[in-house]
Amino acid sequence: MAPHALYTNSPETLTAARALANKYNAPILIHLAETKQENDDAHAKYGKSAAAFLDSIGIFNGRTVAAHGVWLDDPDIAILKSRGTGVAHCPSSNMKTGERRGACPEASSRRR
Repeated sequence: MAPHALYTNSPETLTAARALANKYNAPILIHLAETKQENDDAHAKYGKSAAAFLDSIGIFNGRTVAAHGVWLDDPDIAILKSRGTGVAHCPSSNMKTGERRGACPEASSRRR
């Protein structure tokens, strides 16, 4: 299952995708925290980060890979770690967005 992202799907569509993925023991691939705007919009709409909101509706309750993760903070990383969610780092793609960050903080700063 590959529902693109929080900002292109309703919470209902995302939870339905999770249910279908779990039914067939399939992973979900979803874009997460790719841009600062995505996180700002999630905070404005849901009162929490994109990662925290997706966790609150159960998206990470099953096999999940999150693409990008550029704007994850420590609490977001803790959520993903606790759920066993993988992050696909896409530094070349991330550089094309013009964002000040090019890689997930976990990959770029915590593994030194």
